[in-house]
Amino acid sequence: MRIVVFGAGAVGSTLGGLLALNNRDVLLVSRKSHSEAIRSQKGLRIKSGTGDYFASLKSTDKLNAKLLEGDCCIFFTPKSNDTRKCVEKLSKVAPKDIPVISFQNGIANEDIIAEKFSNVYGGVCKMTCSFLQPGHVSFRRIGRLIIGKHPKGSDAFTRLLLNMLSEAGFRAAVSRSIACDKWLKLAANLQSTIHAIIDNRDHDSPEFTALKLGLVEEAKKVFKLHKIKAKPCDAQEMSLDEMISELKKPKAPRAGPAVRVHNSTWQNLYLKRKQIENGFFHGPVIYLARESGTPVPFNEVALEMVTKSHTEELGPEAFRAAEVLEMVKNRVDKK
Repeated sequence: MRIVVFGAGAVGSTLGGLLALNNRDVLLVSRKSHSEAIRSQKGLRIKSGTGDYFASLKSTDKLNAKLLEGDCCIFFTPKSNDTRKCVEKLSKVAPKDIPVISFQNGIANEDIIAEKFSNVYGGVCKMTCSFLQPGHVSFRRIGRLIIGKHPKGSDAFTRLLLNMLSEAGFRAAVSRSIACDKWLKLAANLQSTIHAIIDNRDHDSPEFTALKLGLVEEAKKVFKLHKIKAKPCDAQEMSLDEMISELKKPKAPRAGPAVRVHNSTWQNLYLKRKQIENGFFHGPVIYLARESGTPVPFNEVALEMVTKSHTEELGPEAFRAAEVLEMVKNRVDKK
């Protein structure tokens, strides 16, 4: 089976690269600069905490119907803000019944894909990947991938995909309620904003932990009010309550990692990209909170500050944890 990674940036290129290392037929569909670099060096360079690798694979910036002939599936990995545009583009060359697996953050992408395609699957990628230079990606360690039929259930293709991912070294699992896993991942993604906008010197501080804890606790409250099930597919993943308990535990200072990897928000701010997708993390929490009259100052301030970093081109890590926490407290006091 050929795996076509559509919208191959950090996550898509890393997934495709690791599958290619396991002798899978992989085609990356990416920005022109990335595909040209891959073609020029005849593959993708991968840096990780366990070593450096070179994956022989193909890449293009222009997908056509011929490249999708035969046994084929789509790994769909654009940013959430580009989903509708990319679905329209893909639907012009891909058969309606081709399997499309969304390895994206956010909770609305699968519904948009399902408007044009009949075999849609959700995917959760628990793995931070960086893409700061065309033709190169990096990650610290191979993470966990959770897949499931959209909107729920599993089938023969899900099991085939599970085997394919497991053979490539991923800790893969199947969820029969992938929407629950996606909501849980959204709660975890809320913290990525804070990691990206707060000065790295503060990442061991109590203020930094308080910001992350506040974001997740607000999400838990909103989910409960709206009867949203944000839960893992198995015991290998932390539940929302366990995530909160873990944040409350005292932490030793972090040791410097062998490979420095930044999350997608950090990369977007650093590279001054036109769009960020944090509205797809905090937006659902804020929207649901307003529907129920629930205050969510941590999420509101986090979204406002990452938007400020983006629009004013301040770059990543532009704020100190104490000043952002003070903004949250001031908002609470005003209300």
